[in-house]
Amino acid sequence: MADLEGGNREVLVQNPNVKLPNSLAIDWDSNEICWADAGLKRIECFNFLQRVQRTVVQNCVYPFGLAITSDAYYWTDWSTGKVESSKKGSGTLSRSIPLPIGGDDKLYGLAAVTSTCPRI
Repeated sequence: MADLEGGNREVLVQNPNVKLPNSLAIDWDSNEICWADAGLKRIECFNFLQRVQRTVVQNCVYPFGLAITSDAYYWTDWSTGKVESSKKGSGTLSRSIPLPIGGDDKLYGLAAVTSTCPRI
């Protein structure tokens, strides 16, 4: 973390609490920054106010891109070749979404589009 001019730099999360982070996303509902960690095979979040890191989804295969809605986490998975998901609060995998025909390459970024803008 740093101020807008790049000064006052502060490390918030470091090894061994993070191995191979691949994507960052903001969870506007919980005021956390979250990431897909392929090294630890899970989705992690960090609360700035409480200075606490937590695991929100475990047992991922190779999570990469991450998007968050008000009720779920979604991520692309390089090993399964699908978009995986988990309902918030459950910590377990939901049914995956297969790629469309012709979509057999690596899945990178992911965006979740909601019907309303997030509150900030």
